[in-house]
Amino acid sequence: MRGHKQTILVMLMIDFFLSVSYAILEDIKITSDHTIQKSQSYDTVTVWSVGNPTVVDFYGFACSFETYDSSIVNVYDDAQIMDDEICLSHVDLWDTSVVNLFDEARFFSLEYCAFTLHDAGTLNLYGGEVFTFFCARDFSIVNLYEGSLSFGFFLEDNAVLNVYGGEIVPGLLWENFIAPTATINMYGHDFTFTEQGDWVYFEDPEHGFWVSKLTGTNLEGTEVTYWGLPDPATHSNIHFIPEPSAVLLVALGTVLLRKRK
Repeated sequence: MRGHKQTILVMLMIDFFLSVSYAILEDIKITSDHTIQKSQSYDTVTVWSVGNPTVVDFYGFACSFETYDSSIVNVYDDAQIMDDEICLSHVDLWDTSVVNLFDEARFFSLEYCAFTLHDAGTLNLYGGEVFTFFCARDFSIVNLYEGSLSFGFFLEDNAVLNVYGGEIVPGLLWENFIAPTATINMYGHDFTFTEQGDWVYFEDPEHGFWVSKLTGTNLEGTEVTYWGLPDPATHSNIHFIPEPSAVLLVALGTVLLRKRK
């Protein structure tokens, strides 16, 4: 956790480099099933659906992503820039569009709400990392099965975060924010909240931050630790759910199948 400052400095350098190096990239608008190959790079990728949901398999590079209607975007580990990373100026999910993040794929940006879910958009993390401060608004849903939410989040309106596994690590504000009307569902048992979970500082130990810690066991029986969450004792919209639903069993089965491949 104390390497967080170095990580931010590296990301600042990458952000500057990309803003200079990829200014001439073209945009692409997609309205039918499409694959963006590893060798392909774009500035802004916009995905719409005309009739049936448009499905895009993404292996390349893009500065920004915008999804609409009922479109589905699958982001795989071959999608890369700068050592298997995708630099995104912004990502916006609208309507009922879905983004699935797999394997070691990585989204990153240093802008506030650079990754935003609107309307009833859905983000599924089956792996990979969202390294940006993201915002979920309206009736959007984030499902964290594996992978990491690594830079903080802001849940507004009626947004829902379902946590089945994976990691939540300290973000820019050191505590993730959840509006009174939003919901976090933690799937597992034996959860324990510690307000002063760890003292984190950059250079001077006298000037740092206490980061909260939530520990427990997920539905697969794995011990988990989530950082920077509000106190469940004072936030009645943080729920602990010990038993899986039928829908969840199917989703976890998908994750396990990918592990075996």
